[in-house]
Amino acid sequence: MPSSIFNPATGANSPVDGYVQHDIAGTAGGTWAALRDAAGNAASATAGDGTELVWLAAGTDSDRWNYITRGVFLFDLSSLVGATITAATFEVYVTSKINNLGGSHEVALVSSAPAANNALASTDYPSLGTTKFATNLTIAGISTSAYNAWVLDATGLAALSAGVVKLGLRLEKDRADTPPTWSSAAEAGIVGQYADGTNKPKLTVTYTTPSTGETGFAYFM
Repeated sequence: MPSSIFNPATGANSPVDGYVQHDIAGTAGGTWAALRDAAGNAASATAGDGTELVWLAAGTDSDRWNYITRGVFLFDLSSLVGATITAATFEVYVTSKINNLGGSHEVALVSSAPAANNALASTDYPSLGTTKFATNLTIAGISTSAYNAWVLDATGLAALSAGVVKLGLRLEKDRADTPPTWSSAAEAGIVGQYADGTNKPKLTVTYTTPSTGETGFAYFM
C-alpha cells in the first residue's frame, strides 16, 4: 500500500501549525480551573526551533498554576480524495524535556479546531479536544534530538479525511482535567520544532486507492 508524508506550512500559511497558550500574569499563578478552562491569551503561528510543544508550569503560591501551552498541527490531505486511509503516524521532533512536577506526565494526541487554517489566535486555546487519537507518550520515554511518534488508533484514523486535518498535543493532566501534585515553580513539558524549524512535524499516511483497471467483456454470437 502506498504512503505519503504531510507537513504543516511555514509561517502563517495553510496548513498552519504553532502553539496556543494561557498565562496567568505573575509568578504566583491562579487556580487550576482558571488556567485550564481559560479563553487563552497567547499564540504563535511562526514558531520554529526550541519552542514549547506542550507545557505546564506551577506558580509559587500553594496549589496555584502559571501557564499551559498546547500544540496545534494542521495537515492538508486533499490529495487523498477517493483513498481509504488504513494507518497513520504523527511525529514531532523533540529537542528537550522537563518533568520536575510531581508524578509522571504523558503527552496526548487530540484534535484541534483553530478558527482559521492559516493563522492561530489566542482564542484557539480552548479549541483542542479531549478525545485521544493514540496511546499517550510518557515524558520519561520521549527521546530528545529525535522524532517521537504517536500511532493513530481507530478513533484517530476515523478523524482523518481528504482535506485539512487538525491535530493537537496536550499534556495528559490538561486533557483529562486532573491537576498534578503542586510543587512551587515546577514544570513539565517538551520543547521541539514546528514547521518553521529544521525538522517539521509530519503525518505519515498509508492508504489504498480504488482500482482503475478496465473490466473486460466477452460477446457471444
